[in-house]
Amino acid sequence: MQNNRFSSLLAVMVMIALAAILTGPLSGSNQASGNRGGVAVLDLNRTYQDLRERTQLEQEIQAIVNRFNEERAERARAIERIEQSMGILPPEGEEFAKLRADRQRKQVEFRLWQQYQERRVVRESLLKREQLYRKAISTAGELASRAGYDVVLLKDPTTAFPPNINPQQFQAIADSRKLLWSRSEVDLTREVVERMNATYGR
Repeated sequence: MQNNRFSSLLAVMVMIALAAILTGPLSGSNQASGNRGGVAVLDLNRTYQDLRERTQLEQEIQAIVNRFNEERAERARAIERIEQSMGILPPEGEEFAKLRADRQRKQVEFRLWQQYQERRVVRESLLKREQLYRKAISTAGELASRAGYDVVLLKDPTTAFPPNINPQQFQAIADSRKLLWSRSEVDLTREVVERMNATYGR
């Protein structure tokens, strides 16, 4: 009987010890091998906010938008100048007819130019953001591989639910969250930001 009790107690102690080993934090040289098969997380929203490169990216995008707005304003003023000249001429005159044709031509050119430039601004903005996104993912993959993680999941920002939302809105927000909880030890966000900031501009 005593042997059975001892065996049962020993089995329980072994299970507790194994649980502590499997769930406890890993450090030092054992971390890479201990994380093998494990999962890390990355908060992309916080990563973007803390990146030095993001500030430069936003400035470049704003410069593109500013150049577009300046040229659009200049083209609009050119059409206005034609209309002002038309206002002091008799409508039946030849000069008025020439200005009217010129105005129509410039209006068509302005619409086509604006449509093309608006698409270009959006395209360049998306391209720059995509490049930063890919760089963050690549950095996360490099750090995760070095630490022994096999998977990196997207960590949702820890934001509170908006006040006065209805049950359907609450359910939609809750269902959209990809990760409910993770230990801080598996969060690579700080390491990714530090690595990208350290290598930015090199």
